[in-house]
Amino acid sequence: MQMPIPIPVAVLLLVFARWAALAAVLPGSGLLPLPVRFRLAAAGAISILLAPLQLSALPAPPPAIELAWMAGHELMIGLAIGTAVLLMIQGLQLAAQLISQLSGFSLRGLLTGAGIDSQPAPARLIVFCVIAALLAIGGHRQVMDVALSSYQQAPAGTTLASTNMLATVTRLFSMSFLVALRISLPVVTALLLGLLVSGWISRLVPQLNMLVLGWNTSALLGMVLILFTIGGMSWVFQEQLAEAMRLVGDFWQPA
Repeated sequence: MQMPIPIPVAVLLLVFARWAALAAVLPGSGLLPLPVRFRLAAAGAISILLAPLQLSALPAPPPAIELAWMAGHELMIGLAIGTAVLLMIQGLQLAAQLISQLSGFSLRGLLTGAGIDSQPAPARLIVFCVIAALLAIGGHRQVMDVALSSYQQAPAGTTLASTNMLATVTRLFSMSFLVALRISLPVVTALLLGLLVSGWISRLVPQLNMLVLGWNTSALLGMVLILFTIGGMSWVFQEQLAEAMRLVGDFWQPA
């Protein structure tokens, strides 16, 4: 005979599972330099505040096995929200790397797959400026709002539907590449045109050392284009993040 878990304890564990998964998946390293224990502590503080509001979600004290099954679904909800944000940021970093490489900066970040700490300076500038703009316009509140509103459709202990899960994950991955394409395409196009013009000048004036001047020109042109388009990059990222937050709601539709 299984011993039922008291409702307050069960609800607290379920709420903590959702927020702990979200806190653990959010990007770390240079973007959010907080150890995992501090993130889990923040998730625990939020869980203590939200648990009293979810006491009515469980009609009776659940057994331990049933509670573990519910906690697995709570982890999936938190992972869904965190993964959506993570994929959008990965698309942003990919766009920043493409722009940096075509601007003539170090290839180390692209060849080794290094994180934001090892990316060239223009890539770090793009990522940090876009994230700063997102925070300035309330992007963090948007993520929090999605996480809090998930309790309206999926209270603590709700069983998830899995019919649209694969389609939603595929759409999120495609949106990540779309973020990289929409952010990098204007700058990449201008840089490629600059390389074509440099090649044309080298044919007309062979005395010029365009192999050296061309890379310096590309680097200067890349920085100028980044400064002129950084606002548009922030707008694109904000729009795609909002769309990703809307799609991630498919994960917690009740079965």
